[in-house]
Parts: sequence; C-alpha cells; structure tokens
Amino acid sequence: MNYKESISYLENISAPIHLGLENIMKLLDKLSNPQNQLKVIHLAGTNGKGSVSNILKSILMEANYNVGLYNSPSILSYRETISINSKIISKDDFAYATTKISKYCNELLDEGHPQPTIFECTTALALDFFASNNVDIAIIEVGLGGILDATNVFTTPLVSVITSIGFDHTEYLGNSLKEIASAKAGIIKKEIPVVIAPNDEDILEVIMNISSSLNAPLYYNAPTDIVTIIHNSTLQGINFSMSTPYFTYSNLFTTLIGAHQLTNISVALMTIYVLTKHYNYMIPAPAVTNGLHKTYWSCRCEYIETPIKMIIDGAHNESSMESFTHVLSAHCTSIPITFLFGVLKDKEVSIMLKKMALFSNTIFITAPLSTRSLPLPELTSIAKEHFENVYPIDELYEAYQEAVNYAKKTNTLLCCVGSLYLSIPFRDWLRSK
Repeated sequence: MNYKESISYLENISAPIHLGLENIMKLLDKLSNPQNQLKVIHLAGTNGKGSVSNILKSILMEANYNVGLYNSPSILSYRETISINSKIISKDDFAYATTKISKYCNELLDEGHPQPTIFECTTALALDFFASNNVDIAIIEVGLGGILDATNVFTTPLVSVITSIGFDHTEYLGNSLKEIASAKAGIIKKEIPVVIAPNDEDILEVIMNISSSLNAPLYYNAPTDIVTIIHNSTLQGINFSMSTPYFTYSNLFTTLIGAHQLTNISVALMTIYVLTKHYNYMIPAPAVTNGLHKTYWSCRCEYIETPIKMIIDGAHNESSMESFTHVLSAHCTSIPITFLFGVLKDKEVSIMLKKMALFSNTIFITAPLSTRSLPLPELTSIAKEHFENVYPIDELYEAYQEAVNYAKKTNTLLCCVGSLYLSIPFRDWLRSK
C-alpha cells in the first residue's frame, strides 16, 4: 500500500481502546520481537514525559548516539510520533511498515485473535522501524497508564522513568492517586534502575515499594536535594545552574520555561547519570549543555512573537494548568492577556478555568481537534461562570483567526491552552500563515 492507503488502513481500524499486552505481544511475535533488539528508556507519568523525552533525545544526539523516539499522542499525523534523530519517519517508510503490520494483523484475525488497536499497531510499527534502523537507544513513552499499556513489552530496558503523576484517565487507571501511581509504576522491571520525579508522598510510597519488591535501584532527588540557581529568566528561556547529590552542571540554558520544566530537566539529567554510571555510556558535559540548549519542544510553554506575542501550551489538566499559571505569575502579571481555550471532556474544566480567570476576563473557546472534545455549549456554560467576556466559536480555524485578531487589536498576550489537540493544530496553522 502507498502512504495514503496506509493512513486509510489505520483510520479504519475500529478496535476500541484495550488495556492489556496479549494482542501487542502476538503482533510483535509476528515481527520477530523487535522490542528485544532495542536498548530502551521507558517513560511513564501524567505530565512531563514529552519534555523529558525530548531533552534526553537532544542530549544523546549531541553525544553522537542514534536515537529513536516514540511519543504520543498523534494529532496531525501518525508519523509525527515516530522519529530517528529528530527526523520523523518518511511517508514511504511508514507505508512500507504499515503494509507489513496489516499483513500480520490479518493473519491474527484469521487465527481467531482480535484486531490490534491503532495504538498497538503504531507501537509495533515504531519498534520494528527502530530495530530495522539499528538505533543505539530508543526512547519510548507510555501511551496510557503503564502496566497494561501497549509499550510495556520490554523485559530489560536500560532505565524506567516515572515523571509527575496526577489524575489522568481515571476511567482506566483508577480514581485515586495511589491507583494511578500503581498503574504507571507497572513499567518498573526487576533489577532495572528507576528514575522518579518529585511527587506527592503517597505516590512516592507506591513507587518506592514496587521498586523495592523488584530490587530495582531507585534514583530520586527530593525537591530539597535539587539546588537550582537562576541566573536569568525570561519568556525566551532560562539561564541556570543545577546541583544534586548525583550531578552538578553550571551555566545551562533552556528555552523550556517554567519551574515545572526545571523539574523535568532534573529528571532527564538523573537519567543521563544512570546511563553513564550503570552502563558506561559516554555522555560528556558539553553534550548535556549543548543538547539542553538545542532542545525544542513545540507547544510546551512556547513563546513566540510572530504574528503577535503569544504563549502556546498543551496544559490539559489541573496540574499542568497550575504549572502554566505559575509561568504567568512569574512573567506576565503586568501584561494584559487573552485566552484561547478548548479541552477534552474528561478533564477538570471548571478548576482549570478558575485558575486562568485570575489573569484575564476574556476567553475565546472552541472544540479541539478530537472526538473526545468537550461540546462547545457545555464549555460555554462553564466558562461563563468564571469569565466576563466569553466568545464561543464552533469552527476551530475560525476561532484561531478571531482570537489572533482580537489579541492584535487589543495589544494583549494571547495564551492558547487547554489541550494539545488545540495547541498543536494552532501552531501548525500559524506556520502555514
């Protein structure tokens, strides 16, 4: 099949979300188990996975390693989630790999097994692509949860990384933070190092107990262990030095703004420490400095000035919205703000809007590019509880244009937040302009 046919094949898969490893393992077995040929950094968590993954990718590339990255969600294209050395998989390679996947899916159906889901298919595709291209390290992000996620197929990853955990996918993972933490800690493997981000005590207790039961070496910096000296901080980036009991780096720079990104950087640097100490990977300090400097992660507190000044962020839940509003508190208290907002229906919408309303009384709202979007009438009703000026617009790209026009006319900072399904298409639309 060609590229267009490969997309059509995937989009016509009707298998519902399925948590479990039976289907993916059968599919991977048809592919001769590419997951066993890879050296993997496996990441789970509610917030920060993407930032940590991209920092690690950039640093490892600076250290001359060939790095595969599989992340989620796919929004504009399935291809955008699969890359080697920052170059996304080509249309020809994607079509070829999908053709192979479809053949084996059909064999599974003929054998009486269920059709693998889209995520199971793209996961198998990514792992096979990385193995075929002999990447030195594959960075793999969990899609949903951990223990039953389709990516949890590695028996001996290099390191398991767990970022910040909050309420996320409660219909699948549980209604308490302990249940969610237990699901995400399912990526921890026997005697394999674990890196943990600062989290609430209840979450840490769950992860530490699971690590201990599996004799998995634990690497954790409490917030009090991380000494960060900010030399300069603006919306364009942060100059800083960071020291922990495990590592010390001076005069670093990142365009990833916000205190939460400094936490993500500490997690990435701890992971680099594990790679050098446990496995003797050669990752010199200049690779860390240059890699961090070059890390670009679109739509994560991304500040741009063209065509107007704006911040685009994928803040999609209560905890990530809190991190985003901390950025506004640090840099934008004297700047008038207009919001552009859309959200998925399983999020804490009222809580998110309440945090935002502290900074503005004007908001444009629309439905993000997802079937799981909160319907606009319902969002409008909630928004009017918190904002004086609410402008609901049905058509997504019309909402983009109207919000930009209004911010330009009123000379306000436009903040696009609420979902990656809103911010990533918005960023793409801006580039097209």
